[in-house]
Amino acid sequence: MKTTANKNPLDRYTIIFAALIGSALGALFYNILPMYLGMAQEYRQLSSGQIGIVGSIFFLGYNVITISAFYWIRRFDWRLIAAVATPISALAMGAGAYIQSYPILLLSV
Repeated sequence: MKTTANKNPLDRYTIIFAALIGSALGALFYNILPMYLGMAQEYRQLSSGQIGIVGSIFFLGYNVITISAFYWIRRFDWRLIAAVATPISALAMGAGAYIQSYPILLLSV
């Protein structure tokens, strides 16, 4: 029995493995989010409601990207998107440690 090769380059096992790693990294922050929010609340003297909004905005952004990826992932170069989005996300999360303004903190999430 002869098998045919995958015609779509996005269906290769290395690409699927890379997608799994990217998804796991996104979920990793989900696991440390309570610690991040607790430290932010203590450091900035934020109320529980304000911290709830920070966590909700993070999940809103994460879910919008995750759900919409089904529609755009094959139309655009995912490597370019990952190469641009990863440093932006890292810088925004790092900036969250130094930002003193609550509205700007919401933008960094």
